[in-house]
Amino acid sequence: MKICLLTILQDSFTEKVYKNLSENIAISADQAKSGVRVIISIILASILENNTASSVVQPIWWSSLTENHAQKDDKSGNMDVMDEPFIDMKGRGISWYIFRFCFNDLAAIVSEKATIRKNNAVSLIEMTTPLIVGFLINWLEWNEWKFEDLIAHLLKSRREIIASLPTGISPVHLGINGMFFG
Repeated sequence: MKICLLTILQDSFTEKVYKNLSENIAISADQAKSGVRVIISIILASILENNTASSVVQPIWWSSLTENHAQKDDKSGNMDVMDEPFIDMKGRGISWYIFRFCFNDLAAIVSEKATIRKNNAVSLIEMTTPLIVGFLINWLEWNEWKFEDLIAHLLKSRREIIASLPTGISPVHLGINGMFFG
């Protein structure tokens, strides 16, 4: 059975989460939703870009979120971490690590797609990244997967992930492999 983590992640963000994001960042809930959908696609593509079926490496930053995302039985993810102290700082560090030197380009793309100022897009990326990665960490626990299983399922959804990426995203933005787009 094909599992599309793109859709599962998008569905895991409730209206309440969008409302909380919008209040924390001073944007509308619709703008938060538009931005989050772009960010989900970019993060999944980035994880996949840096891994292939034959070469799977769990990123260093992956384990830095495990203590913030206790497993929940309802599989709704742990979207309450927005209220944790320093979550934006942790998100900033992870976001900058994931996107390396292209963070500003990605913030500009999120800004454009969500029709928000670039500084709001930066905040949205920094607050949303730990939520997305945390959900994936929990997903592995719920399904008794290893990181390799995550990559295998992302590879099966490769076309959907590519189709969901906004115009302007290239392998340069996502990592160094260049395999994802090939």
